Amino acid sequence: MIQSLTKHDHDQLFSFLQKELSFNLFIIGDIELFGYDADFQEIWGELDGTGRLKAALLRYYNSFIPYAQGDFNVEGFAVLIQQTNNLLSFLEGKTLCFL
Repeated sequence: MIQSLTKHDHDQLFSFLQKELSFNLFIIGDIELFGYDADFQEIWGELDGTGRLKAALLRYYNSFIPYAQGDFNVEGFAVLIQQTNNLLSFLEGKTLCFL
């Protein structure tokens, strides 16, 4: 399930993002600087059946940064990006290759 994250999800989100701290510096920095209520920034998370975070997606103006450590709902994040902004200007993320 993908849902909007709030300050109530902060501890779980930061614990999740800090597993790859150097990669997630932009997401962490944007949340620390602007929080969860800025009109130019949103953060969503995909939760598994037990409520654990398995993926996150940050929108900062027209830029999007997804992060996951494994499989996640790529299609669900793509729909969010399409619904949120018709003028996607930047998509950043890790490249994973599955053989």
